[in-house]
Amino acid sequence: NTDGINPDSSRHVLIEDCYLQTGDDSVAVKSGWDCFGRSEGRPSENITIRRVVVKQTFGCNAAGFTIGSEMSGGVRDVL
Repeated sequence: NTDGINPDSSRHVLIEDCYLQTGDDSVAVKSGWDCFGRSEGRPSENITIRRVVVKQTFGCNAAGFTIGSEMSGGVRDVL
């Protein structure tokens, strides 16, 4: 996987003034996977993303920004 930045079960994150060129999701906010994420129960929260330039690799069908796919611990307060 060639994601750019993956805050996972993280708090008080600032992603700012970045240029990202990826072959997958540029910023993917996550919080645990399956039973492991539920047992830890650590959400990703208070995440701010601003002034980010995203360039996808040619032929890439991924998203610039995603929330989820692995979020058993929960996600809240993403700006």
